[in-house]
Amino acid sequence: MSISLKAPLRRSPRKASSGVLHSTTPAPPGRRRTRGATGSAPRRTGAVLVVLLLAAAGLGGCGVSDDIDKAINEIDKTRSTVESISSSWRDELPKLAAELKGLENQVAADAKTVVSDATNQVQDVANQAIQLSDAKAQDLVAQAGVEFRCNAGFVKSGVVSQLQHLVDDLKFWKKTKSHLNAKPIHSVCWINPTVLSLYPNGDGWLIDSSNMSDKNVVRLFGYNFRPDALPVLELQNAAGQNIRNANLKSAYVTRYQVNLDFSSEDFKGAQAGSRLVFRWPDQEDPNTVNLILNRPAALRIAGPTFTPPAPTATKDSVILKVAVKNEGGTRSGTFQVYWKPDPIDPRILSVTRAPLNPGESADVSFPGFVYTRGGTISSTVSLSNGDDAKNVPLVVADPPAVPAPERDLPGFPQIPSTTYGKYIGGYGLDTQYGGDCSPGYVHTTAQVVVIDTRGPATATYLGWSDPANPSDCRISVHYSVAASFPNPSPNYVQVRIIINERGA
Repeated sequence: MSISLKAPLRRSPRKASSGVLHSTTPAPPGRRRTRGATGSAPRRTGAVLVVLLLAAAGLGGCGVSDDIDKAINEIDKTRSTVESISSSWRDELPKLAAELKGLENQVAADAKTVVSDATNQVQDVANQAIQLSDAKAQDLVAQAGVEFRCNAGFVKSGVVSQLQHLVDDLKFWKKTKSHLNAKPIHSVCWINPTVLSLYPNGDGWLIDSSNMSDKNVVRLFGYNFRPDALPVLELQNAAGQNIRNANLKSAYVTRYQVNLDFSSEDFKGAQAGSRLVFRWPDQEDPNTVNLILNRPAALRIAGPTFTPPAPTATKDSVILKVAVKNEGGTRSGTFQVYWKPDPIDPRILSVTRAPLNPGESADVSFPGFVYTRGGTISSTVSLSNGDDAKNVPLVVADPPAVPAPERDLPGFPQIPSTTYGKYIGGYGLDTQYGGDCSPGYVHTTAQVVVIDTRGPATATYLGWSDPANPSDCRISVHYSVAASFPNPSPNYVQVRIIINERGA
């Protein structure tokens, strides 16, 4: 840019014969006119000073403008390169950041801050684009499948739009010395998940996080996200009427990801057909997350089976098997199945079972139980969560007769009178002891125990008096005592008789 510093000079007409300049205005009488009398030279000096000041101001503005133009050209050149290549475009971003950093150290003071801001933004764009590599981006696209609303080059699209915004912003600053209010418009490529499955929790609902990478966190992927332009979500009914704003925490992760944490949201007021509608501060974007309100878990008991089916009291160990099915719409918690085999028996058996998914069933078997009585006994099977209980009758046979234990025949043991022999000649005698067994009892065992003798003397147990009649508790004993001659004192034998009986 060149500006002439020469001011135009006004000249008086000159005579051709002399070549000397003359004023056309005659001098007053008695006064000679000189060249400096007109005052034209001072006016020319003032004009020159004004032009010099204006020129100096113009030259300074051109310097700042040139610096901004250099930054604009570098950024726009990189934008064009990124847009035109498919593989190594990320390598251009660090180069651009280095170019701008070098330019930052050369520009005039007025442009230094602006170029520095642009450099920082380019560096941030470069870092995030490099972190979200093509492999990671392709993995996101593969996970989303048909739900991914952007093309596979969404990272590059975000970079191109950011660079274009920097170009436009610098051009605007060059004209107005202020930045653009408008920012690059965001684009949502994938909401993960797009449907929240809710299950009852008191008077509200909880999120089934089984399909979420992080519990209660919905992740948004796209580009041009900003920390100062995060969404608010409205909880709406099926008719599209706003119930209230959702209680969530929106977290800026990168330009390509925003996380929505629903840990504090209880979804009170949600109805069938309710959904979450996004409200973005930078543009209207019809993003939604649908809500599915699942019926609570409902456990039901079915198919009680007893083994053996017709037990005998005091004899058989009874095993109960039941099926438990979740007929509700949500996963159950861990639960216990209780079995009270006999209402007059305090014992309760229990089995702990892992949660059941909707529609899932499981068999539950209890350890064996021996009934102490017979009859039709009402067993009770119930669930710890109170969902279901069943009374199941079981016919139990009376216990088999158990004989009374063995005991002494009443009056026994006994020691009968001593049996003496003779002075001359041996002595033998068969004697019966006992009598009828007690009512309901039969004979079992008997013993003859010799407790004292003198001389040759014996007592022999001969057996039951009537072996064919078990209710006869009499026994026969044979005594044999030798003669005591020449000893005047007779020989003898003394015994103890033991007779036992037991219940028939």
